[in-house]
Amino acid sequence: MPPMQEIVATVEHELEQATPWARRRGLTLDWEASELRLRTVLEQGETEEPFFLQGTFDSYKELPPVWEFYDADWHSSCEKRLYPAKKPCPFGSSMFLTHQERPVICAPFNRLAYQELAGPHSNWGGPANWRSVEGNHVKATVVGEMLQHIRRHLRPTRGRMG
Repeated sequence: MPPMQEIVATVEHELEQATPWARRRGLTLDWEASELRLRTVLEQGETEEPFFLQGTFDSYKELPPVWEFYDADWHSSCEKRLYPAKKPCPFGSSMFLTHQERPVICAPFNRLAYQELAGPHSNWGGPANWRSVEGNHVKATVVGEMLQHIRRHLRPTRGRMG
């Protein structure tokens, strides 16, 4: 596992690149270095309903972050009602799905998508291989790309799971 100061430096460097993108979209990126946690609020395009996204970056870049949606108080996660409803996406398959009754952002850059952490994918070679997953999947290896893909897939959804 990389030292905490190395993870902080890496994420902060990537956030320098992501912040102008976020500002242009009216997003605030709240980075809590001591917790290795990034928070932002995304909205569905049509409804403007808010979704509270958190990324946790322990072991980054050896492993991908953990991306989850939370309630407005940032206390609850892993509940269907906190995730956008699955809907066909103009960019391919929806990355929001339910696996064994648990909602997940299904992308190689989310640690929770791997079977080792109760996710749906055993075919990606494990979370340590997240930057080299082959096939027709969203590819993102830096924070800004990850945020862009999650937002892009969330915008055309309508309503919530469950």
